[in-house]
Amino acid sequence: MQMSKIVEPIGTFNSLLVEYLNTFNQLEKNVGLCIARLEDSSIEDGFKKLATTNCEMKIEKLYKFVKSKKILKSESNLQELKDWCESAHQMRHQRNKYIHGHWTFLPHLENGVELSVAPWVKEIYGGNERMSLQELSNIVQAIKDCFEQLVLIRRKNNI
Repeated sequence: MQMSKIVEPIGTFNSLLVEYLNTFNQLEKNVGLCIARLEDSSIEDGFKKLATTNCEMKIEKLYKFVKSKKILKSESNLQELKDWCESAHQMRHQRNKYIHGHWTFLPHLENGVELSVAPWVKEIYGGNERMSLQELSNIVQAIKDCFEQLVLIRRKNNI
C-alpha cells in the first residue's frame, strides 16, 4: 500500500520530464523545418546546413530569414515572431539548465522535485531549485504553449 502511493508520483515526475524534453525537441525540429523550407537551396542542402547549427542559431536564423524575405503578411506578424523568438530563447536557456542539471524526486517532501546544477555553471543557470510536481507541470505547460505558438505562427503565415 505504501509503495503504490510513491510509485504514482514518481511516474508523474518521470512523465513530466520526458514530456518537457520531447516538446522542446519538437520545437527545435520545427524551427529547423521552417528554415529548410525557406532556404534558397534544396531541402537536403538545408538539412546539411542545419546539422551544424545549434538551437540558438536556428531561432536567430528563422527570424532573419523571415524578416529579410518579407514573408509575413504584416508588421504585427513580424513582431509576433520576434516576441516568440525571445520567448524561445528563454525556453532554450531553461532547457539547457534542465538538461545539464541533476534531477531528483523526493516523494516524501511537498516540494520534492529537486534540480541541482554543477557549481561551475551556477553563474550561467542560477542555483539549485526545489519545486512541487504541480510547478514542474506548469513548466511543461509553458514549453508546450511556446511550441503551440510556433505552430500557430507557421499556420497563419504559411511557413
